[in-house]
Amino acid sequence: MDGTSNVDREVVVLSGFTPGPWEWYGSLTDKSVRLQSKVGMRMIVMGFTRWGMQSGQPRFCEDGLLKSVDKFFKPRAEHHPNFDLDVDHPDANLIAAAPDMYGALKKAEFAIMQVPAMSEGVASLLEKAASSIEKALRKAEGGTQ
Repeated sequence: MDGTSNVDREVVVLSGFTPGPWEWYGSLTDKSVRLQSKVGMRMIVMGFTRWGMQSGQPRFCEDGLLKSVDKFFKPRAEHHPNFDLDVDHPDANLIAAAPDMYGALKKAEFAIMQVPAMSEGVASLLEKAASSIEKALRKAEGGTQ
C-alpha cells in the first residue's frame, strides 16, 4: 500500500487534481523544468514550452497528454475574448488557490489552538476559519470566490 486512504483517493478522483504530493523537477541537461507528482509514475502536472518567439507557456495534462495552455483559456469577460483570460484546468485552479488555502489553514490552525482555552470567542474563530476554508476550496475546485 502507498499509505493513501480510500477517502484521499476519492477526493483526488472527484476533484480532478493530479494526485499529490507534488514536486518541481529541473534538468540542466535538457534545460527543462516541470511540476510533477512525487508518487507512482510521477505524472506531470505542468510542463513548459516556447510560445512562438514570445515567452514560455505552461502545458497541462489532459487525458494523459500535455496540452498547450491556450486550450484551457476562458474569458473573464465577454467583451475581452482575446485577453484577460483565465486558465480553466483543475491543476491550474489548485495552484492559483494555494495562497488562499495557506491563509485558511493558518486561520484554522490558530482557531483550533484556541479550543483548549474554551473562551467565548472560540465559536466565532471557528466560523471564520470554516468560511475561509470553504472559499479556498471553492477556488481550488474552479469555482468563484
